[in-house]
Amino acid sequence: MAFHKKKKCRDHKHDQDDSPCSQAPLKYVAEEKVETKNAEFRITYDGEVIKESIPIFENGTAEELLLTVRDFNAMCESYELWANLNEANIYGKFRRCLKGDPRGSWDEVIDGEAKTEADFDTQIIELIVGEIGMEAHKNQVKYLRNTKKLDNMPVQKWFKRIRFINRMLPFMQGGARAKNDVYMLENFIFENIPTDWAIQCELKGVNEDTSWAEVCAFLQTCEKYFKNENVNKSKQNYQSEDNSNENTSNTDESEKPDGRGHNSKKSGKDTNTGSINNPCKFPNHGGHDYKDCFNNPKSASFKGKALTIEDFDKADKKIKEEVHSYDASFSDDSDSSEESD
Repeated sequence: MAFHKKKKCRDHKHDQDDSPCSQAPLKYVAEEKVETKNAEFRITYDGEVIKESIPIFENGTAEELLLTVRDFNAMCESYELWANLNEANIYGKFRRCLKGDPRGSWDEVIDGEAKTEADFDTQIIELIVGEIGMEAHKNQVKYLRNTKKLDNMPVQKWFKRIRFINRMLPFMQGGARAKNDVYMLENFIFENIPTDWAIQCELKGVNEDTSWAEVCAFLQTCEKYFKNENVNKSKQNYQSEDNSNENTSNTDESEKPDGRGHNSKKSGKDTNTGSINNPCKFPNHGGHDYKDCFNNPKSASFKGKALTIEDFDKADKKIKEEVHSYDASFSDDSDSSEESD
């Protein structure tokens, strides 16, 4: 299995340019279908009457036209219509599966032409090419070779979609054939998987010679493993960020500074309401609790000079030059003024 570095397309960007990939008739994400009616057929086969329904194509997408043709051909093959009915009957049945402009185009294609099974196949392709363009087959193959697997598309669904598009290739160009599994694995699958998956395939010997089903199963394992690994990494990053936030912005309110270099845990301020339980009554000491005052010997910010309210006169001026020295046995009930504060 060879790995080549080449420019890849992203499916959701295709409609923004005129690249071959953007012109591919079928994409990994199918276009929204137009609501259509069905042509109903009653077919007698092996002594049994069978009812079949084929979607009528009028103004739908390229995929809807291809589905109409595919289903009609499948009906013809399943019940051996070319062997059991005359050609005109089968041509008439297919005409009922078209409506509007496509029916007119079909009439032009078969006008004056022979009507046999071999002619029918050629005329069907002529009709389709007229509807979806001469470059449809080339653009479709380029799309499959150059479009990375979509991140949000499960592996199994991606494999089914590639298989479906591959089966439509013969309808897009005369003489075209569907690609075999080896070609699809080498060019459509391994060229477009994530690098981590490609490395695992290389290590485990999974390549284009491995069966289609086995490769699909192995890539599903890669899908699950790397998805879980990315989830775990995301969880680790989240937890790391969460722990960082707890150490900074989510610190316990009781440990946060209160704006004066103190911890609110040691202050008399109610951290829930921001109110002061025991306001300091010293002159010009408003805005803090007495327990936080630097003149309170039990305060964490005590500066070595203990004062009481008696140390100030009525004009709020200090009246004593000598202040109380710090007494290790100082308590709140040694001074009634402090308790009242």
